[in-house]
Formats: sequence, C-alpha cells, structure tokens
Amino acid sequence: MEQVLNRAGHLAFVEALQASETIRYEASRVSSETALYRMRKVWFTQGDHLVRPTHQKANGTSRFVNHEGWGGRQGKFLIGGALLKHPRDPAGPPQEVINCRCFMEYRRVRQQRQPR
Repeated sequence: MEQVLNRAGHLAFVEALQASETIRYEASRVSSETALYRMRKVWFTQGDHLVRPTHQKANGTSRFVNHEGWGGRQGKFLIGGALLKHPRDPAGPPQEVINCRCFMEYRRVRQQRQPR
C-alpha cells in the first residue's frame, strides 16, 4: 500500500509541474500578443550529471513565443526528435517529459514600432 501511495504522490507531483509550466507558457504567449514587447523563452537544465543528453543540447537556447519559425518549429525546441513548447510539454513523448527537471525562463524583448 505504501508503494502505491508513493507512486500516486510522485505522479501528482509530475502532473502539477506539467500544469505549472503549461500555465507559465500560456501566460507568456498572451503577453507576447501586446504591441509593446515580444517574449523570448530560454530553456535551462539543472546542469548536473542527471540531465538527459537530449535536454543538454537545448540548454541556454532560446525561441520567440508565438514565432512561426522555420520548418514548422513554431518557436519550439527540438528535444530527442520531438518538438516541445517547454519542459514537460504534455504533447511530448514520455521519455522526454516524465521526470524532466528543466525549466524555462521568459524574457521580454522590446519590439520596434512599425512605421505607418
């Protein structure tokens, strides 16, 4: 019974982290739709020996939120062959999102006003 409770607690924790990251992403997406600034997102790992090699490649890289990008990436990160919006992206494969300890930092970037 204790093992079942531990597993259930772990799954709840993973789901809460996933929901938190998704909410942060959606908030930055909405913010980037204003005329004053765009949002950049930067992928970071924990920087230790437990980081997946596929995640290490993304460490420190950035994308614009809502950017169409090239090759269908749409501001996503290529992680282990999958295109992810952020760490623990629910659309990602289990081997890349479960127990992921990476985090995203969001930065505002001023936009130049377009001439009329």
